[in-house]
Amino acid sequence: IMCPWRPHTSASSERRLAVLDMLRRRHDAVVWDLMLSMLPGGTDTVLDRPGPRFRPWMDSRPVVMQIEYDQHVSEVASRLVEDAGTEPERLAVLVERVGDLASAARESLHAALAAIADSGPGEDIRSAVWPALRRMLSRHRDFSDTSWALPEIELVKFESLLEPLHPSAPLNAYGLLFGGGFGNIDGISPLDHEAYTEALAARRVKAVEAILDTHGIGAVIEFAAAVRQPYEVGVALATIGTDFDGDMLAAMNSASEAVSQAALGYFCRRFSEYGWDGIGRLIERHSLPAQVTADLFRAVPAMQRPWRAVNELGGDVAAEYWARADYWYVGSPPSLTEVLEVSRCLREAGRADFATSQLATQSHALGSEPQFAEEAAVCLEERVEQEHRQKPRSSPLDGYNLTLLMEVLDRHREHLGSGRVAAIEWCYFRALRYDSDFKAPNLYRELAQNPDFFVWLVELAFKPAHAPPDGRPELSEADRGRADNAHSLLRSWPSSQISPGLDENGEVNEEKLDNWVNHVRNRLAEVDRAVIGDQMIGEALAVSPPGTGGEWPSLAVRELIERLQSDDIDLGLHVALRNQRGATSRAPTDGGDQERQLAATYREKSRSFSRWPRTGAIFEDLAASYEADAAVHDRSAEAVRRGLPL
Repeated sequence: IMCPWRPHTSASSERRLAVLDMLRRRHDAVVWDLMLSMLPGGTDTVLDRPGPRFRPWMDSRPVVMQIEYDQHVSEVASRLVEDAGTEPERLAVLVERVGDLASAARESLHAALAAIADSGPGEDIRSAVWPALRRMLSRHRDFSDTSWALPEIELVKFESLLEPLHPSAPLNAYGLLFGGGFGNIDGISPLDHEAYTEALAARRVKAVEAILDTHGIGAVIEFAAAVRQPYEVGVALATIGTDFDGDMLAAMNSASEAVSQAALGYFCRRFSEYGWDGIGRLIERHSLPAQVTADLFRAVPAMQRPWRAVNELGGDVAAEYWARADYWYVGSPPSLTEVLEVSRCLREAGRADFATSQLATQSHALGSEPQFAEEAAVCLEERVEQEHRQKPRSSPLDGYNLTLLMEVLDRHREHLGSGRVAAIEWCYFRALRYDSDFKAPNLYRELAQNPDFFVWLVELAFKPAHAPPDGRPELSEADRGRADNAHSLLRSWPSSQISPGLDENGEVNEEKLDNWVNHVRNRLAEVDRAVIGDQMIGEALAVSPPGTGGEWPSLAVRELIERLQSDDIDLGLHVALRNQRGATSRAPTDGGDQERQLAATYREKSRSFSRWPRTGAIFEDLAASYEADAAVHDRSAEAVRRGLPL
């Protein structure tokens, strides 16, 4: 960051200051920001780019002495203090940047603030300057070992202004205590977590006690509604005394979320004193409505299992509780029975999304249980139904948790039914397809066993061959998403033992493969997708396992290729084999050695399959394509060696 204006000589500096004074009188607001930009910051840098030393056409650069620069900065700083006057916002800005001011300007700023403090300033000045003083003192003390931090002797002088400038309005006076970033407390740094937490809690109690003594419980509730951490206001209030139960219950009856959080903090602290019996007495004594009763149970620590007591009450109380309970109130149930009960209650409250997230946290411990897998499947299915009803979700399921649950479902696919698991994988395929560790295996098992499902995906992903270019109707966002998923699913068969025509031993059965392919081709011809369908069949064959002798493709696949005589199936197989290679890397001068090795391998395969000419031709074409690629890489490497442009 380069300062926008620098003096060149003493004379020019004086002229510029005179111009600056004139502009201050005419354009005060604009010049204020300009002068702030002239102050050197502790992290500012200046990039000195020297010009050519032996070129007469460049003007010589004037030399600025350090003393001249310091004097100029001091003059600007003094004008900033002068122009700040008694304006709260400007004073707060200068306090925040006090380390950037020259020493004389710091003295002037301190004197100005002291005079303001002695005159009994208004609340606007107090509420602006006091927080700035707190932040400045904390920052300079936290980084006292840096070059820009002010010495302690100066910090003490500014610290003496805290008391006389302390705001009187509760939010201005104590809001920082419940908003984060309060800074050092009696010399205790936030880095000393245990000691700082204890000191902060004590300060909070004193703050709430001061508001209570001066303005009453109503002001405490209003204060809680305005701060960032209302829960801690409630905790501090409960620490002071026990006479506010009725007030907090009344506030919960028609309260904002912030006041409800304050009440939760209050009753959570109170629960440690009066326990379950006290909760029961409160409910009986005050005849609470269902919502307030449910919120009262939300205040109970999760390890006490408050949801059990809620379910015993049942009715509207249970409905209100489960509609708003989150992880911090439900906790982590330790047994399978409790996990299933919590999940069921959340689903009945229309919160299958949250129930799914809860189950994901338990998948490592309970994923081997069939009942757990059944509940996970129900939650995932109901979650999809919620989305179809356009019901808003409160707790999105991330990809990691989704993969955990899908792995549980795959582990129990015989219990759940592979078709059901495949349907769930299809609903979540958009998220799953980006996970390298989980490739929707049940979807591919269904594809390999159900030719009609394969045809449906091809029909979904590709338009009819004879459709006019603009003949397809406009698709909705949901339809485009399904088409995209179908296309991705068809083009990304995992390299595994999942492919059409497999028998119980995982080997390609010629009869089963022929039946699957014949059925698919007949159906694809009916829906005018024969050409692209054959290409997709070729890609499916590319992941088939080797034959009994270890050769690939197996005899059943080779015989199928020869029988069908389909150029499109051959093309699909060719493309899939090319894509299976993935990305490559090489040195700039390596050339096409990698491709030549692949070409040699494929040409050898082509010769070994001379009895199956179409299969051999596929490998011969692959060899030729890699030889062409090798020539391209050779030319690029030679250009690099000669220093020629690519």
